Amino acid sequence: MDTEYEIRPASVVKYVFNRNLRHVIMPDTVTVIGESAFDHCIFLNSVKLSNTLEEIGSYAFKGCKEMREISLPDSLERLIAQQQYYYHRYRANFFPDNLERVNFLGTRCRLQPIITNRAWKSGWPDITEPYTTKFFSEIFRSGKDVTITFEAGNERFSSESGVIFNKDKTELIYCPKWKSGVYTVPKTVVRFGREAFAECGGLTRVIFSGSAVTDIGDKAFFYCKALWDIDLRSIKHIGDKAFTGCKALTRINLHSVEHIGNEAFSDCTALGSTITIPRSCRCMSSFAFSHWKRLTTSLETLRVSQDTKIIRPDNIFLHSWGTASVPRIDRY
Repeated sequence: MDTEYEIRPASVVKYVFNRNLRHVIMPDTVTVIGESAFDHCIFLNSVKLSNTLEEIGSYAFKGCKEMREISLPDSLERLIAQQQYYYHRYRANFFPDNLERVNFLGTRCRLQPIITNRAWKSGWPDITEPYTTKFFSEIFRSGKDVTITFEAGNERFSSESGVIFNKDKTELIYCPKWKSGVYTVPKTVVRFGREAFAECGGLTRVIFSGSAVTDIGDKAFFYCKALWDIDLRSIKHIGDKAFTGCKALTRINLHSVEHIGNEAFSDCTALGSTITIPRSCRCMSSFAFSHWKRLTTSLETLRVSQDTKIIRPDNIFLHSWGTASVPRIDRY
């Protein structure tokens, strides 16, 4: 049989367990790729999707081990997934595990993930809304390093070296977990979004090429375990759990900070014995520098201005079981 197929005009396609299939070219009459359409086409390595494609069904490319890249047309509106229980959490399986590159074609970005599973109705969705950090990390989950790109002229996003920004590059939305070593932030960025660098375990240093960054979102550097250096002098707002678990972080400069969120630096066990919170800080959580009692930390004292309001977080009952410890607060 031929190793390259041009799919006949149809609205739904299915080529399950076809081991002769190498390349697929879809005409623009194809609007839906059905559930398990290319299930275990193990030698399939390239797919040119229809320019009118609207939906990709669950497990459409399951087991396509040779598939490394996919380009999603501007017409694509729905990804259908059936969640599976995977290592004590629900996981939505959209694309093959060996995927390395995803290209968003066009400008509109109207793709929606749709979960078809009882867990969704029971309040256990693993993917919430499109084009968030969770969207990029969960939908394109892979055993390899996935690079996501957006076509020039996209109305909402831009990308550079796998890092995703909003259109004008004022907000850094998502840094892929495979980023390691030193990362230099473009000078246009003023904000790191929620979970922007979360679990980038190989990231060691973040450099600002400008001084515009003022806002760090919730969990922005959550468990970046190797991060040891980041200049926070321009930062005014630090969100909840922004640096939780950054165990290599040895020093911080909070020169301009105005707000420090709940558990912002929790479990940062390598910080010095004393940290001074500047007078510019209007409020901070009483658990901003907390740590698990089972962990050894060098931080003993927080020097906090009399003008700084120390807030007890709403979830204070979570800390009432004796699992968390906080440094002594010395007012000045």
